[in-house]
Amino acid sequence: MNSSSNRPVGVFDSGIGGLTVAQAIKKTLPNEQFLYFGDTAHLPYGEKSSNAIKQYILDIGQFLIEKGCKALVIACNSASSVFDTYPELAEQLPIKVIDVIIPVVQEVAHSNGSEIGIIGTHQTIGSGVYENKLLEENPGLRVQSLATPLLAPMIEEGFINNKISKAVIHDYLKQFDHLESLILGCTHYPLVKPEINNYFEGKVNLLD
Repeated sequence: MNSSSNRPVGVFDSGIGGLTVAQAIKKTLPNEQFLYFGDTAHLPYGEKSSNAIKQYILDIGQFLIEKGCKALVIACNSASSVFDTYPELAEQLPIKVIDVIIPVVQEVAHSNGSEIGIIGTHQTIGSGVYENKLLEENPGLRVQSLATPLLAPMIEEGFINNKISKAVIHDYLKQFDHLESLILGCTHYPLVKPEINNYFEGKVNLLD
């Protein structure tokens, strides 16, 4: 970022999940100012159509630009999957836009291990963006994708570290074969990362 500019970095998600991204960015760029937009009116994005999410990206992006933001971070995998699928969206937003999918793909595709799992919303998994981009980077990977639509609303409602969250997480994750790494393809999921790690007994590399 341009350290000479006092303008904020805009960060948005459909709810609280993007705060995990904002917190991580703040640790890396402690001198930057941030403006966070949680679009709880349209939560969850993962159940919305691509056309609806495209409009949310443009509306929120324009709002944050009007608030003086110098860059935009799409701290949502569902929105990022749409942004990566429709390159014309970037042309309609006259500032730097960063999504959360490409950095993970670049990190995972060339790391050790070939058995990769992905969990995310219906929108993210249905788009195939993670799997397609991972295999473009490294055709030797074996990728398993699983939609886990109950996790984000469960987390938004505060069901974390209890019997409900444990049961839902276990019911989803038991569907995977052997994994070496698992991509947490929703920015809400780091909030239940310890529970996911417990399920795998610490034997799977969790990436968010």
